[in-house]
Amino acid sequence: MAIYLTACVTYILLLLEVIHGDSEIERSNNSADFHGVHAAKLEDTQRLHRDLFHRYNTMVRPIQDQDKPVTINMDLYLMSITSLDEKEQTMRIMGYLHLDWTDHQLKWAPDRYGGLKHLVLPTDKVWTPQLLLGNSASNFKDLTKEKLQLKVYWNGEVEWSPGGQMTVSCRLNITSFPFDRQTCSIVFGSWTEDANAIVFKPRSEKIEFDHYVENNEWEIESTMTGNLKVNHQSRESEKTYSNAVFSIKLKRRRTFHIVSTYIPFVLLALLNLAAHVVPVMSGEKLMLATTTLLAYAVLLNDINRKIPGNSATTSVLGVCLTMFLVISTATVWISAIQLRIMHSKSSFPSSFSKSGLSTSSFNDETSLTVPLDATLSTGASCSGTAGTSADKLESYVMVDYLRHQQSSSGEEGCAGGIPPAGMENFINAIVSQREQRKFQHRRLEGKRRKFFLSKNLGCWFSLIATLLTILTALAPLFVIT
Repeated sequence: MAIYLTACVTYILLLLEVIHGDSEIERSNNSADFHGVHAAKLEDTQRLHRDLFHRYNTMVRPIQDQDKPVTINMDLYLMSITSLDEKEQTMRIMGYLHLDWTDHQLKWAPDRYGGLKHLVLPTDKVWTPQLLLGNSASNFKDLTKEKLQLKVYWNGEVEWSPGGQMTVSCRLNITSFPFDRQTCSIVFGSWTEDANAIVFKPRSEKIEFDHYVENNEWEIESTMTGNLKVNHQSRESEKTYSNAVFSIKLKRRRTFHIVSTYIPFVLLALLNLAAHVVPVMSGEKLMLATTTLLAYAVLLNDINRKIPGNSATTSVLGVCLTMFLVISTATVWISAIQLRIMHSKSSFPSSFSKSGLSTSSFNDETSLTVPLDATLSTGASCSGTAGTSADKLESYVMVDYLRHQQSSSGEEGCAGGIPPAGMENFINAIVSQREQRKFQHRRLEGKRRKFFLSKNLGCWFSLIATLLTILTALAPLFVIT
């Protein structure tokens, strides 16, 4: 009897331990289910698939009231800006979308399927909206054709994240290059379902940058999102289509362009002004102007590779480069004209050669003297101080006096040490010398006036034009675009 009672007590204790262990396991399962961890079995998952999809139709919009649109909430996660092509007017990005909507056909009670709260399904098993890249610059990309899986939750919420590389058209304005700012938009929408069937709605007011990698040339200033309604006239009636728009405002990183473009440009512009400081007679004036022009041509060839080619808009820097090319060419011509003026030789009147004087002896104003022997045509000679007196005949008063003395004497002898036969020739030589001095003086004064006029005009032209060019090139720096 005692042995029987001992066995009964032991059995009861073992039974209580089993019951307590089962309660602990159940409590643990409930706790795990509370924290989102399910302990569903394979049979539960297979049964859920059968119950959900045995009557599911992927061609029917997943909403109870078919007169209302399905709202597609979406966010854009930008990963990188691959390129921004000013010539092709395109922007290439890498990123993905996060879309979610409610599918009323895909709801279940988790407790009936072992606590199963979500499923991962291929896109061809459930309804997905047609999603096109509206402003694609290449082939129109249908994101719904990508073989990506989506996640379905027990309350009918569907999450889908298609993405990849996208190339969109972007109208770029390079007028202020390299101080420009550009705004590009990425448009997503449907071309088959109008706004009465599908509404695309950005969830956030800005683009997400959780995995963004900085671009070396462009810096993102700001982003914005919005919903765009597009009206389209069909055969039956006018329809409105819903589009989600994600806009990016970019600012070009300008340090590289300032160092490699603007600083050499300004230095050459100032060096071009130095050509007007060099004296004309030094022989280096024209060489400096020509060397500056050649150096600018080399720089221009390098800068043209950096300036984006665009016929729709013209860069202010490109216009300034053309202006400076004109200024540098004009400086070369001005220097050449100044040298031509300084080294030109004007012809003397033919009457100067009657006295037998060479024009080569009048290049210097201090050498304009008339030897007495060169003025006598008769070969007669007079004693006394004739030669000395002839050297001192430096005014028209003396010429008039000699004429008067010749007419009053009427003799063939010497008058004042000069034979009457050679008096006329001597007077003509003195007159010719005076006329030649006056002509030489006028020629030098005219040459001097032309030289200083060309020098001043050329210097002021280059100075004003260069300053205007530099200010114009720097104008985009002070203009908010």
